[in-house]
This record gives sequence, C-alpha cells and structure tokens, in this order.
Amino acid sequence: MQGLQNEIRNSGTQPIRPAPGTETPVRRLGVRRLATILLAAGAVAATCGGVLAQSAAGPKAARQGSVHARRGSVQMSAAADPANRTRVLDTYSRLPLRFEVNQGQADPRARFVARTDEYNLFLTAQGAVLELSAAQTRGAGQARGAVRTLAMQLLGSDPSAVISGLDEMTGKSNYLIGNDPANWRLGVANYAKVRYRNAYPGIDVVYYGNQQRLEYDFVVAAGADPRLIQIALAGASASADHRGDLVLEAGRRSVRLTKPIAYQTDARGGRQNVRVEYVLGRPHARGNSRQIATFRLAAYDHARPLIIDPVALVRSTYLGGSGKDAGYGIGVDSAGNAYVAGSTASLNFPTAACFQCANAGGIDAFVTAINAGGTAFIYSTYLGGSGTDVAYGIAADVNGFAFVTGSTTSRNFPLVFPLQPVYGGGGTDAFVTELSPAGAPVYSTYLGGAKADVGYGIAVDSADEAHVTGSTTSLNFPLVACAQCANAGGTDAFVSELKAGGTGLVFSTYLGGSSTDIGYGIAVDANHNVGVTGSTASLNFPTKLCLQCANAGSTDAFATFYSPVGALSWSSYWGGSAADAGYGITMDSVGEGWITGYTKSNNFPVVTANCVQCGYAGNTDAILVRFQYGLATFSDFLGGTGTDVGRGVVEANAGLVYLTGSTTSINFPVVSCFQCVNAGGTDAFAAEYQLIAPYRFYSTYFGGTGTDLGYGIALGPAGEYIAGSTTSTNLPIRPPCTQCAAPGAGDAFVAVLH
Repeated sequence: MQGLQNEIRNSGTQPIRPAPGTETPVRRLGVRRLATILLAAGAVAATCGGVLAQSAAGPKAARQGSVHARRGSVQMSAAADPANRTRVLDTYSRLPLRFEVNQGQADPRARFVARTDEYNLFLTAQGAVLELSAAQTRGAGQARGAVRTLAMQLLGSDPSAVISGLDEMTGKSNYLIGNDPANWRLGVANYAKVRYRNAYPGIDVVYYGNQQRLEYDFVVAAGADPRLIQIALAGASASADHRGDLVLEAGRRSVRLTKPIAYQTDARGGRQNVRVEYVLGRPHARGNSRQIATFRLAAYDHARPLIIDPVALVRSTYLGGSGKDAGYGIGVDSAGNAYVAGSTASLNFPTAACFQCANAGGIDAFVTAINAGGTAFIYSTYLGGSGTDVAYGIAADVNGFAFVTGSTTSRNFPLVFPLQPVYGGGGTDAFVTELSPAGAPVYSTYLGGAKADVGYGIAVDSADEAHVTGSTTSLNFPLVACAQCANAGGTDAFVSELKAGGTGLVFSTYLGGSSTDIGYGIAVDANHNVGVTGSTASLNFPTKLCLQCANAGSTDAFATFYSPVGALSWSSYWGGSAADAGYGITMDSVGEGWITGYTKSNNFPVVTANCVQCGYAGNTDAILVRFQYGLATFSDFLGGTGTDVGRGVVEANAGLVYLTGSTTSINFPVVSCFQCVNAGGTDAFAAEYQLIAPYRFYSTYFGGTGTDLGYGIALGPAGEYIAGSTTSTNLPIRPPCTQCAAPGAGDAFVAVLH
C-alpha cells in the first residue's frame, strides 16, 4: 500500500480518505464478482468486491425492506426472512448509479461520491478516483485489507470549472455519524448525472450512471479543440491491445478502457461516425508513473458539436461442445446472472451442477446459467429424452428461477410434477420446464395434443406464472377459459398461461384462422396483460379494434393482446403485400408493446413522423413496430440490401428499446458501432432506439467469417445480453469468457453489449 500511495503522490493525486468519523465498517450488500472492470471512454462495469455506504434506494426498495444507518453501518431490517432479503438485494443491484453531493460524508476533495456494493467513486476537481477493494485487486507484496486506488485525472483542465449535479433523483442519503447530531449528514441529494462545465475551453465532461456502470462523455462544442483532452492514469500500468482498448493492470485485475467512438448529429438528428482512437503517451515526467491517454480523431466538421461516447462489447463467449449447438433464448435475473437455452447435438456439452449430465438422444435441449461476472457456470444441464428436444424460449424471474419452452419428440422427456404427464402424440409436443436458481427442476411437463405442437416463446409474470405461445395442428390441444376454443385451420397459434408451480392452466386458447398461424413471441406486463406476435396466412385471423383489419399479402405479422384472464383485448394484422412476420415482442408497465420480425414488403406500413430508416432497402428488412393504446406510434424498416431479420426485442423504459437479429447485408445501417463491417456471409446485429429526447440510434454488427445469428436479447445490470448461434471460429470474444475458443463446428454464443 505504501508503494501505491507514493505512486499517487508522485502523480499529484492524493489517496481519497473517508471523512473523520465515517471509517467504521459497513455491511456488504452483494456478492457479485466480475473478472474485469471496464472504463470505456468511459464505461465502468465494476463489481470487484467492496463496501456499500447507506443510501436511500427509493420507494421500490422501501416497500421490500428498509435500510438503517447506525454508527456508519448498514443493516437490513428484513434479514429475518431470507427471501425478503434476496428481493432487497436484487432490487438494489438493478438501481442506477447515484451521485451524492459531498456534504462532509467523504474526503473534502470529492465534490460528488458514488458507491456500489463493490467499489467507490469520487469525483474531484481534477477528475475521477476509483477505489477498489483489496480482495479483488491485491497483488504480490500488498497487505491484506489494503485498498487499491486508480486515478483518471483530467490533465490541464480548469480546476475552477463548475461541477454540478443534473437530474436530481428521488430519495436522499442519510449519514448518522456517531452520537453527536452535529456530525450527522441528513437529506443528502442524489443525482443521475454530474457535469463539469467547460472543463476544457468549450468542452464539457458529463458523468452518468447506467445499470450500475459509470459512463462519461466529452461534449465538444463547435470550434473547440478536442486535442486539449488528456487523461492522466495513475495507480496501474497501461498498455494498448489489438482491439484498440487500453488495459490497466491493477494488482491481479485488469481495468479496461474500451475503444472510444465519436459522432456528430445533423439537423435531422442523424449520426455521422467520426473515427477515433486512443493514443497512450509516455510517463509525464521522470519519476512519475502516470501515463497520458489522448484521442486521435479523423477529420470532422468543426462547425458542429462532437461527442466522444462509448458503445462497447463488455464480454462474449462461445457455449458448446464438439457437435452442433445453438442458443435460441436468454434471460437475466436482477443480479446479472444470465440463463441461456437452446439445442445441442454434442456429447461433451459443458455441464455443471447438472440434473441431467448426459445427452439422452441425438439432439437435446440445454439450459445454462452463467454468473454475473461471466466467469463461471452456476449450472449447465442437458434437458431431453431419446428423441429430438429443442429449447426455443427462456425467461428468468428476478430471483433466478428459469422457465423454458420448446419442442420434444421424446416419450421419456424428463417430467417433474407434470401438468400433462403423457406425450400427446403426433410429431412433437411442446414442453414447459421451470428450474430453480440452483438448476433443479421445479416442474416439467408436456403441453400438447394428438398432432404437432411446438412452444416458441415464454414469459413469466411477477407471480411466477409462465405464459407460452407456439403452434399446434392438434384438434385436442389443452384448453381452459379459451377465447378461441377450436382449431380454425391446419396450424393455429396457441396461447397458454400456467399457474405458479405448473399446477394448472389459468387460460389456454387457440389463436388463428383457416390457414397457417404461428405464435413466435410472447410478453406480459406488470398488470398481467399478455401480448403475442407471430405470422398469419389466414384471411380470417381473429381481429379486434384492429388498425389493419385484413391480410395485405401472403403472410402478415400480427399483434394480439389478452387480458389477465385470457379475454381478447386487441388484435390486428400488420404487414404489406409480400411476406411479413413478427418474431419478438416486449411490453412495458402499461401494456404498450413493441414487436420485431421481418418484411419482404416494399409497402410495409411505416409511421413517417419518427422513422429512422423510413424506406425498404431490399430483399428482406427487419422491422420494429410500437403499438400504444391501440395505435401504431412507431413503425420502421431496419436493413440493407441483403436479408435482415429481427429476432428479439426488449424495452428498457418508455421510448428506449433494444433488438437483435441477423443480417447478410454489407450495407446494414451501423451507427456508433464497435464492429462496423460484416465479417462474413451472415452476422448478428444489435441496435438501440431511443425515441424520446435526446433521440438516438445505435447499431452494430457482431460476428465472424461464418454464419452468426442473434436470437434472444435481455437486459441486465451490465447492459444488453444476447444469445445466438455461430459457425465462426473468429467470433469477437472479449474476456471473461467461459469458453474463449470455438469448441465445435457450430456453437451457441453469449454476448453482453453496452
């Protein structure tokens, strides 16, 4: 520790200390561990072992358990009930980063303080100081209990720059320090952002939190000089890697400043990327261990503002054995653990804490839970019998229970407390399986009739009731409280809600007309309203309060919504004169829904008021549509001249949505991309739309030289989690990875983007 203090002193930055009287230990809330900390020009995803100071978490946390301060310590009043305590911790892990005004609760050099369960951040007049616990960063010769401090000083910045909080948050922080009320700090304001105005002439720095990550943007005004920006790094040794990232070695851990991006906006709000890269300079002076990071920018329009801002690949990994494997769905719990489902033909698929540890047939489903840091499996198991078993959909609740659906031809599929204990017959049955956080089956059941039934999509509500959609050709599919009680044609969609524990059906219904109708995606809102999307070739598909009341082409996408008891609320076609389909759906807290899928129609209905692409690019385009109170408030194409398909979609909050899919286009629209070119025939893609001010659109390829498909997407503390399939041996892999090299001819993949 003495050596580190000397290093920081030499750099001009003194170690940050707590204010007198606040040094007493605080109770840890959380055990998540990430293998890397990311400082991405800057994104920080840091959960590397630390302590949490008391802070009011807002009304949601207050309902589930209160936090009390006593001599600087944190105690959970709900600790007597482990389930309540788990819910409180899960709630905390999902909260955004909060910046407290320093009113004497921290070292006086800190203007603002942010604390998480794993690290402390101090914003000073000179920049940011990150304090990491020794448990995760201790190197050789460092004393146990030492704290590692990393400083990122804004070298040459104006020390008198105005530093202010933006977007004050609900809830206050209270520090009850000792017995003397004069030392107490009550009602400390919390902010979502901190701005350094004119840190450099014409350049603001804005720090903000997003899903437990620290980010910072450099906002360069028209005519200002970004060459003035210099970041002095102290407390770690820095080097550049082949990706263009800066890697800071801090003890036994690596701190990664991911390759930055820069852009300018035009009058319509569109973005033009500006090529940018880090330049790492030599130590500032003899005997000074600081290294200086600056930005090298390509030519840009100096008459317009410039933003230097991160879009980063946080981590990614292969998942598979020596056979052919694919990931079709992903869910994330509130702690950031990821749950992946798909299919495997491998006899050596990686297993851990498995309830079924061997492939029981040619193709089995699999379910894999990966810890929040991406460093290890919580469990990984086969799921299947002697036939062909495929998991197409998975959902996770906040506590880590995973719900899986798919199809099986196995008469010996693993069953536990089954609602339907006997294979229904025909080519396939759907199945529904719930696994505990440790990977043990809670229930597992067939769901089907005498013909072919497939489960494609699954969602879970706050009562742990599973909602499933798919397709059926059975005339005797299990029905309860059905809105449509008979199969209207050869293939109909179905929609079923299972009670918690799989003890029965809340409702179960057909959905379709006289032709082929398939349900691919399903979602449920906070009030238990259900939304379904898919494709229909029927001219008499059930509609109600429809926006488009007739099939416009060979197949159309559809959007259908049900009440909590299964009554049809609203249903509409959505498509043009060629083939269209909906594959994924998400719903917000008030029942508004987004769907994604594809269209081959050059007259697919577009809402021109706020569209981004606004026109059909050719062949097949992905689609994104928002249905709001019975209206289509957003509808647009996304694609290039190749084949582009949207598969999964998830909404973060009102107007902010993420999607994934696949593209063969070499001119797919990319903005603020970390992979800006198609690396092979088919790449996965990820995109973000924000349709409320400030409006923005990001998108990127993700893939190698093989075939890469994005299928499922979910949100978690580290960003956007994507699952899919790949045949590429050079997929972009960023540690920590559970499998860092392709183990077979075709594999699943899991990627976390931000």
